[in-house]
Amino acid sequence: EKAPQADDKARNSRPRFLRRHLRRVFLQSRHEADLRHGGLHAQALRQNRPRPAPVNAMIKPDAERRAFAFRRNSVTSSKCIIDLPRGRPYNHGENTQKEQDMNTPFRYDYVGSFLRPAALKQARADFQNGAIDAEALKAVEDEAIRDLVAKQKAAGYHVITDGEFRRATWHLDFMWGLDGVAHENTGNGVKFDAELAVLDDTYLVGKIKAKAHPFVEYFKFLKQFEDENTVAKYTIPAPAQTFQQMIVPDNIANTRKFYPTNEELIQDIGKAYQDVIKQFYDAGCRNLQLDDCTWGAIVGDAAKQRYKALGISLEDVKKELLAVNNLALEGKPEDMVITSHICRGNYHSTFFT
Repeated sequence: EKAPQADDKARNSRPRFLRRHLRRVFLQSRHEADLRHGGLHAQALRQNRPRPAPVNAMIKPDAERRAFAFRRNSVTSSKCIIDLPRGRPYNHGENTQKEQDMNTPFRYDYVGSFLRPAALKQARADFQNGAIDAEALKAVEDEAIRDLVAKQKAAGYHVITDGEFRRATWHLDFMWGLDGVAHENTGNGVKFDAELAVLDDTYLVGKIKAKAHPFVEYFKFLKQFEDENTVAKYTIPAPAQTFQQMIVPDNIANTRKFYPTNEELIQDIGKAYQDVIKQFYDAGCRNLQLDDCTWGAIVGDAAKQRYKALGISLEDVKKELLAVNNLALEGKPEDMVITSHICRGNYHSTFFT
């Protein structure tokens, strides 16, 4: 009886900061062990059962691996649009609803764009050359997406995407699905670090409005592959990306024919996105990702010098990008998670900024 008392006295005589530190170390080690074993240890202890054998969560896609899923709380502030992890592991309770807990981003996740298979690249080239029709191209796309989803599930991911396999580019195709936007292949493009990315000229021919967007139909095809362990995520360019496309030096003069001010352009882009987001929601989409390369183009000394040479305030540019993104999220359904991916751009593994 004396030994435990002595231990307690010695333990309590430690400085408070040391006791707190040791407790943090203990809790962290227990948390890491719980993650390594798919969250099963804590569950077993609660239910007074023997601890289970370790589970390789990256290879064995079973229901218990959902312990890795972390929910996010979408946050829109006057400064930025962010998605913060709530830091709460998946709830194993019997009343857990998939719609509430299976949301992106998960403990391990990915952007959603994948390298196109050779067969898909050949089919797209054949379509552009008139060798096959749209239906034949779609059949190849469907098969490529099925194969990709199977690989994503086999790897143990909780999110599935179509790899953006139905697009010529990651961003412009979405803009072509809006009223008032046209495109043409003129051989021009965008200069990346190592090469020129040949892209269709994309510009306005009228006011921007939403219509039945083809991406929503693409999502419906993907959604059929959801199961108890996975949810479908769809990616679209951020509103700021569409806004930036219409005010680049090559487009600004044409854009001014329809929008005398940037504020008017921002209003129409934001409203169009609100409509498209609702279309996705009505189609069953609860996980949407806004891909945004505009932020990478406004940081660093090079950006300051570039905008200064154009006579444009960089701070005003930031405010406009924030305004159009925030406007698009107004009225977002509460149970729809919208995240943002920001990068430096990518073309053949070269960067834009």
